[in-house]
Amino acid sequence: MRISNSTMGSSLLEGLEQILKRLNSCQTQVATTKRINKPSDDPAATAEVLRINSNLRANKQYLRNIQRAEGWLGVTENVLDQISSLLSGLRALAVQGASDTLGADDRQALAHQVNQDLETLFGHSNTTFGGKYIFAGTRTRTAPYTATRDASGQITAVSASGENSGKILHQIGKTERLQVNVTGTELFESGIFATVIQLRDGLQANDTQAVGRAIEELDRHLNTVAELTSSVGAKVKRLQLAENRAQDDSLVLTDMLSRAEDVDIVKAVSELQREQAVYRAALAATAQIIQPTLMDFLR
Repeated sequence: MRISNSTMGSSLLEGLEQILKRLNSCQTQVATTKRINKPSDDPAATAEVLRINSNLRANKQYLRNIQRAEGWLGVTENVLDQISSLLSGLRALAVQGASDTLGADDRQALAHQVNQDLETLFGHSNTTFGGKYIFAGTRTRTAPYTATRDASGQITAVSASGENSGKILHQIGKTERLQVNVTGTELFESGIFATVIQLRDGLQANDTQAVGRAIEELDRHLNTVAELTSSVGAKVKRLQLAENRAQDDSLVLTDMLSRAEDVDIVKAVSELQREQAVYRAALAATAQIIQPTLMDFLR
């Protein structure tokens, strides 16, 4: 059967086109160092790469959440330590103020110190981290506590400005969430301000019985702060474990991604050189074959 010039020319050009496609693919792999540059390169591997990238993005988010939680809990732990020290100091003042050896003037001096500590405690209740109130529950943009003052400027009461019991949860792993906040409700709404005000007013009034009752209440508040501090410490340790796990997962996933999509550069360069040689040889052979009948083929 006689093969026409046009048929031969078309076959030769189709062959060259296939060689050129392979050559372009090799050039792209060498340039990008990636084995997969479009889904059609390897559909199954493309799906695996998408899955790994999705897991990597999620893992990076877990690490960001963990780091934010560590900052939040670090500030919380520091405030709790300061409140514990403040309450311990107030208890010492109360014990001193309850002593029969003190007179009214001495208790007035102690009351002045208690009043300063009350102001400090009120400041702690409205502590912020990153512009957010850490004891406001989920209402982090609103100061959780407000003070009522008398004509002389002394605090006579502290009240919650809203609901401060909301829990802030951070996703720190695929199936792991952690409450990062100590709520104002559990820390400040158990009568802590009332106890300090009672102590101050008792000292000002030279009322040793009121001062004695404040000591018992201060002990209760110290226990509450100690329990919350212990809980925060446990959460910090849990975050450290989660952070280590997430960092390890990132290394594993990054390695998996590299094995799934990265090209063996030595092999890719060798393949590129081979395809270049094939293309040059095919181009030369095609030119020799079609040159005598080129004009016929073009017709």
